[in-house]
Order: sequence, then structure tokens, then C-alpha cells
Amino acid sequence: GEGVPDLIRHASIIVSDITGSWSVFNGVYSCAATNEGVEAFYNANINGGTNIYFSRYYSAWMFGPTMGGLSRFMDCQQALPYDNMPDITQCPQWITSRNQLLSSVSISYGTGVCRSSSDDSSYMSSTVA
Repeated sequence: GEGVPDLIRHASIIVSDITGSWSVFNGVYSCAATNEGVEAFYNANINGGTNIYFSRYYSAWMFGPTMGGLSRFMDCQQALPYDNMPDITQCPQWITSRNQLLSSVSISYGTGVCRSSSDDSSYMSSTVA
């Protein structure tokens, strides 16, 4: 294989500090699976169900209604680091689907490790407990 590192997945992420009408996206998103080998998150109660995932093609984190889909609510472009594991908490600038810059978006990791069974095993080598 290509030496893809063990994917340590977080149990959740916390999105906060979004203001105005986009504040509906604030909340806790639980680990859902992986998308293209990068951890992904989901909250069924936010905006009718919102997925947060990384698209390698666009090199961007996306909030969208479907995992891996091109329809998006907002996104953040982030260059892939050397280890191919982008860190959503370091994403510099979120832009809405209406091309509005969101001035304040805070994203942090919740505690614990994800134990989801629906892994994208083509990129996963193991889950660290």
C-alpha cells in the first residue's frame, strides 16, 4: 500500500460561533463514517440532516445534505497536508453556498474516538482505541 497512516477518528466535532441565519449549523456533529479516507460527521437534526466531509477533488471541507455530494451549504478550501489527513479545526475561511464569507466559525473536536462500523475501508488501516 501507500503507507496511509492509521486514521484516528474523533467521536464528534463541535461547530460554534456562526452568527446570523447561518447559525443553524452550530451544534455537535457525530462521527458518521469516512469520505475518501477522511473522517466525516453528521447531525440529523441540523437543517434536515447535515453531513460534514472532506472532498479530495475540491480539496475542501463541505457541509452538505448528502455525504460526498456536490450540493453544499458551505465549504472551506484546505490544502492537503503531507500526511493526507486534513484537520477541519485548522480550516481558514468558510464560504456559504451564496458566496458569503462567514466571519467567525469555531470548530473543535469532541472527546473520545469514533467506533462507527460504516468505515471506508479502502483508506482505513485500523481504528485506534
